[in-house]
Amino acid sequence: MIKFQKNSGASRQSFGIWSLGIGIWNFPIWSLVIGVWSFSFFGLFLCGEPVVENVPLYETVDATLTVTIPVNEWDGFGFLPVMVRAENKSEEACEWQFTFEHGSRNRRDAGLALRSGFVVTAPGRATRTTTLWLPGEGAPVSWRRVSLTMSVRGSGVQGRSAWSTQIFNGWRGNGLCFAVSPALEAEYRARRERMDKARNPPNTSVMRPEEWPADWRAWSPFAVAVMTAGEFDALDTARQAALRDWVALGGRLYLKPFAGRRPPSLRNVTVTPERHGMGTITRDDMPPGLYVASEGGYGGGGAVAMTVTSPSVKAAGEEEAPAANPREVRALRARPWQPLVKLFGPEEVDALQLSQATWWLIFFLLAFGVVIGPVNLFLWAPAGKRHRLFFTVPVISLGASALLALVIVFHDGFGGEGARRALVMLLPGENKAVVAQQQVSRTGMLLGKNFAIAGDTVLAKTPADSANNIPGKMAERQADAASGDWFTSRAMEGHVLLQVAPTRGRVELLAGGAGGEQDAAPVVQSSMAGVLRDFVLVGAGERLWTADEVPPGRRVTLSLNDGREPAILDTFGWQEAGRFYAVMDGADVAPIATLGTIRWRDDKVFVTGRAEGGAGP
Repeated sequence: MIKFQKNSGASRQSFGIWSLGIGIWNFPIWSLVIGVWSFSFFGLFLCGEPVVENVPLYETVDATLTVTIPVNEWDGFGFLPVMVRAENKSEEACEWQFTFEHGSRNRRDAGLALRSGFVVTAPGRATRTTTLWLPGEGAPVSWRRVSLTMSVRGSGVQGRSAWSTQIFNGWRGNGLCFAVSPALEAEYRARRERMDKARNPPNTSVMRPEEWPADWRAWSPFAVAVMTAGEFDALDTARQAALRDWVALGGRLYLKPFAGRRPPSLRNVTVTPERHGMGTITRDDMPPGLYVASEGGYGGGGAVAMTVTSPSVKAAGEEEAPAANPREVRALRARPWQPLVKLFGPEEVDALQLSQATWWLIFFLLAFGVVIGPVNLFLWAPAGKRHRLFFTVPVISLGASALLALVIVFHDGFGGEGARRALVMLLPGENKAVVAQQQVSRTGMLLGKNFAIAGDTVLAKTPADSANNIPGKMAERQADAASGDWFTSRAMEGHVLLQVAPTRGRVELLAGGAGGEQDAAPVVQSSMAGVLRDFVLVGAGERLWTADEVPPGRRVTLSLNDGREPAILDTFGWQEAGRFYAVMDGADVAPIATLGTIRWRDDKVFVTGRAEGGAGP
């Protein structure tokens, strides 16, 4: 009898491969059929099943501890929600310490590993459900494998010190997770069946939002979510807001307004996605191949392209779509601002590269070799006094090490310097802003690596330099703090940060502009924390109204642009009537602070949002 210890995709797929191997080895047709069936059933159709782990506890502790994860594959970006249900039937309170460690491999190169810890408690005669938000450590890239290990210690846990298990290792799809609702589960399982000839289809998991907290991090493992419009409307206000926050951070949400396949009358209808923050909400069905990519700019400046993996997966009666590259989906997930604004260019990253001049190091090594060799042998420990080598070699080595440290400090200095750019997108009517930040730094000698960061902020390392792939690098995140190798001495470091921040800042359109007479100059007033510079408002007829600066709390009458396109629009590259664009000084929500010893010599915050008020459109 075969007994499964855990309900994970890795176990099911291993069982399928094992059965298939036995079928081929023993040759009988019935065995081969069972092997093929188990491989396809466990490895394909159920590859999106959640992971369920029952932590083994001694009978002396009358309690059960169950861990549930909605996906069995993760790209290591954002957050991974882990639900822990503790049922304590004893009189004594129970406490467990959870430690998670995960890392990635990109082809043969080991990347950064991350460790995080949590404490789960359950009072006597009580049942507690706790959601642990496991943070990611890197931006998703091609051929990136992520492994996750969980260890538990505490009340009644079996084992000498702790019990541990590997949740998953590597990927079974593209490292991309798509969420579908229970109402659409059967339909999208059938779509996966039609995709059996496609290479590495996305991992499609069933997500039941009513079982998870009203927090956008519950949707963080997914690149795309699909549900019916009725299911979305049935969610409470807090869970709808959490889902919209996930969209604002780059998620792609599809709300299916009809049951079954798209009606023939609507098959040739083009649906325009609704832009919300850096993501989109589309009230339409997904394409047959499940892939969703974004091309072009914002709003009318570009379209969101819905593509499939292969023409062979097209369902009968559905329109053909061009082939898609999963890398486009990963790029949107790692840098969701890219279709909207250019934060950094390659030339700006190259300007921060470490100096390639190594002549001083070559000279130092030659001098060290001469001193510890000929000079030491002929001057300090000549023939007949070779015993002095026991003293001179250690002294020379220690002196050389101290001198080398001084040279490195003199060459690179302490702390570091870098550049960071942030985008602040105001969400109209919600008193929120989505913040996206990209930064690159060149570090010197670091005396400390700890820094504070909000627990719901996405922090990911990007491959700014090959040094990021040095094996053995370990970072940590605990509550509202980060430590370890998020920053390392004498290295190029790249990071991406994403956050939904509360703010009451807004720009009001008090008179004129897009909603008034064609010749009326708009009057705006800002309640943002800092001065808005190079301010541009897009009015009716794509006319541009500008001001050099808009200070907070002061009414400013804009001037009609003289025909030359403002330079800030070269950065954004997209326009929408009623929306403003500016560079902000003294922002309250951005930039997001990280290591305090880094000197940011290029620190810029871009702001955009709709001009709110009765005068606007």
